[in-house]
Amino acid sequence: MNYMPFDIDIFQMEFEQFESDVHILILGVTYAALEKLSEDADKQLAEIEAHITNAKVNQERLVDEHTDTLAEHDSQTTFLMNQALVALSSRLFMALRDMAKQALLFSPRKNGRYSGDGEWDRLSHEYKERFGFDFMREFVEPMVLARNQIVHDGGAANLHSDSYRAYVRGEGNTAEVGVSQELLSRTVKDSVELVRWVSQRLRKTEIAVR
Repeated sequence: MNYMPFDIDIFQMEFEQFESDVHILILGVTYAALEKLSEDADKQLAEIEAHITNAKVNQERLVDEHTDTLAEHDSQTTFLMNQALVALSSRLFMALRDMAKQALLFSPRKNGRYSGDGEWDRLSHEYKERFGFDFMREFVEPMVLARNQIVHDGGAANLHSDSYRAYVRGEGNTAEVGVSQELLSRTVKDSVELVRWVSQRLRKTEIAVR
């Protein structure tokens, strides 16, 4: 095949853009919002606690307000962390899909549409057929399943939550998806490493066909 690769490594560029977007647009925005929520909650709690010491006020009502403030802060935190996971999952899929499109110049699609149960499965099959490797990693399926529960079920965890247990808080009917900061950080790290690895594999394939 008489093909000359571009001097610019478009796959490295895609990786760098992905890494930047994840750390600035996803983690940066999420952690800034979490900090603001904590500041607001601390201020409200301090005001409530100051009034509780006043015997002339309805202390029972203030205790309820204190509990409600803590519950609201927890709910808002869960929402932000869950949305960060949704954004990460979507951005990871976009990066992998876009790199597959960029590779069309040297590795055209053999089929108009690849088979599979869902977009991730179809993209995985495309990579296997076109490039001969599998990008799926152990962390991907639980992340995608948790993402789907957030988007399609409001974060409620269904009866099959064992497949994404690390993302679930609670048991039975009260179980819900709740992404911890530790889990989000680990999933970000795994996602960045995956996109780096795929970009390097595709670049090697591009160079090999010149």
